[in-house]
Amino acid sequence: MRAITCNSKSKAVNSKQAGVTLLLAVLITAGLTLIALTISALTIQSIRNSRAVTLSEPAIGQAHSGAEEGVWRIKRYGTVANCDSPYSGEQSVSSDIYSARNYCQTMSPASFELSSNNPFIFFLYDPAWPNGVPNSVTGLSCSDGVLLDLSEMDNGGYSSMDITLPGSAAHNLSVYVTRLGGSAAGSPASYPIPVTVAPGGSISISSLLGPQGCGQDNRMQVKLVYWLGGTTGAETATVGVNTDIGMPGFPTIDSTGCAQKGAGSGNECTAAEIYSRKIEVTVPK
Repeated sequence: MRAITCNSKSKAVNSKQAGVTLLLAVLITAGLTLIALTISALTIQSIRNSRAVTLSEPAIGQAHSGAEEGVWRIKRYGTVANCDSPYSGEQSVSSDIYSARNYCQTMSPASFELSSNNPFIFFLYDPAWPNGVPNSVTGLSCSDGVLLDLSEMDNGGYSSMDITLPGSAAHNLSVYVTRLGGSAAGSPASYPIPVTVAPGGSISISSLLGPQGCGQDNRMQVKLVYWLGGTTGAETATVGVNTDIGMPGFPTIDSTGCAQKGAGSGNECTAAEIYSRKIEVTVPK
């Protein structure tokens, strides 16, 4: 009688084939899951991008309109509110989109081209009220009807001024700072003896703030003279000037626009998802 034996080799082959099939099934499932997750992420990103496009146009439009209105106010009225109390406005673009803008004025540094022995004069004043703040605004009873102590400006007026003469200059710069009443202003005092700036050097004049109150005029005249005693107009130099709050007559408009879904509050966008745009425009002198 012939004995029946098991084919162990055939069993081993079948076991390996089953393992390979299971591994392929796992890999295919993982690949399909990865593809599904990738498509979901791309879809969500596309929805967000579409939403951003919807909100970006109103925000950019508000920023541009604020900048244009600020330039118009400077050209029309001579000044714009400082950034501690900016102008603001809002607009409902549609039933579910809210946008707003805020714009204000900052004062920038200045550069002056001086020619030898030809005095250059500029003034430090309140650009919002060059001839003084009326009693109707301050609530005071100044005898001349206005307040000229510059206390209505940022930081209560000009505190310090920096003047720089480039190294390319061949001669010294003389600086005279006086109040419009004729008295010396700042430290070091520069009237009647000027403060001197050497080529490649700079000087900081501090303590420009004067006594405040009715009857006090803290507006100042600054005179720059390059190369005293030289031939008039023979040489030139570019002088940089700035104060702790910028230079009057050199304004920059800062305009910010924002947009969001739903209603805002107080001319501001307050939602969790906001699109904003800021524009700075330097107004030509």
